[in-house]
Amino acid sequence: MMDLDAEWFNRLLLYAKSGELPSNGPGLLLKPLSDIGLIGEACHDGVGDHLPGDGFMNLLTFLGCSPDIALTPEDGENYCFIRLHEVSPEPRLYRGRNTKPPHCRKCKQLREDWQACEQPDYCGQCSLIERMENLVWRKQGAMSCWVIQVMNVYPHEAVPSPQLMETLRAVSNVEWGYAYLHRND
Repeated sequence: MMDLDAEWFNRLLLYAKSGELPSNGPGLLLKPLSDIGLIGEACHDGVGDHLPGDGFMNLLTFLGCSPDIALTPEDGENYCFIRLHEVSPEPRLYRGRNTKPPHCRKCKQLREDWQACEQPDYCGQCSLIERMENLVWRKQGAMSCWVIQVMNVYPHEAVPSPQLMETLRAVSNVEWGYAYLHRND
């Protein structure tokens, strides 16, 4: 059986940028994401994982000349699945092997101290006091209370469609972003 720890997968991270987050995150998204076809049947009992639904390939644009995406366990051990996470009371850092220091939104300086920062944090370069989740991560990481991870997708291979991002925004009343995380092997 495969190790289901997210750090062992290349993944596309969809994350709520900020705002008032509901306490029933996965429950709130389950039906709308199923209705548009992003998620299909549940897999990996009790984890919040789902196989791709019928609309999966229309909701993510796969780049490259011939992407090879395994959509079911029968297609191979490294098949794609979608993990819906519970809403966290505090923002959590999501990173991969490719995550580099974020930039200050105001002065654009690298925040070399980013792994040791407290909330909210002070930029020593421009004196801006800003929460870590508002820093510029350049699609290589994120801090969020609410995420969806599309597992076993190579970094920069898939781009979420406007329809998917609008569905997430409309259902949650929060803007969403995305990032690519390399596995930590």
